[in-house]
Amino acid sequence: MALFRDAYLIDTARLARPLEVALAAPAGDLIDALLDRVLLMGRSLHEVRQHTFALFAGERCGAFVVAPSEPFHDGIVASLRDLLADFGEVRTGADEPLDACGLCPLLAYEAGRVSFFDSPGTRRWLALAGRRGLRILGATLAHEPLVDLEIE
Repeated sequence: MALFRDAYLIDTARLARPLEVALAAPAGDLIDALLDRVLLMGRSLHEVRQHTFALFAGERCGAFVVAPSEPFHDGIVASLRDLLADFGEVRTGADEPLDACGLCPLLAYEAGRVSFFDSPGTRRWLALAGRRGLRILGATLAHEPLVDLEIE
């Protein structure tokens, strides 16, 4: 049975730039603040609005990790770093391939339009996205395509 929603195929040959903060607050609080920040970026009049990236998120080694996909824009990375700094000390990791980062696709950002990726790893935050009226998408990764996804 095919998924009856728009789906994105994410090129996992791209790199991600991980930003980590110690997981002192519940992950839902971080996701809530993250959604607000990315939506605010989408309404910005500055150059940051015109970019396109996927945002990955998850927990790893006692830290919450947010990783935008390349091409990296200094304004986007700085905005995410500023947000995470509200929750603790932020560490920027070395760029790593998306297919090896072990994080879930969370958001698509296309020239200011923000969409939420619904997957088993992000489903616990689906209500947060729904309250903001975000478009809900399915995501499939180039290295691990969904078996029930039809691409027309």
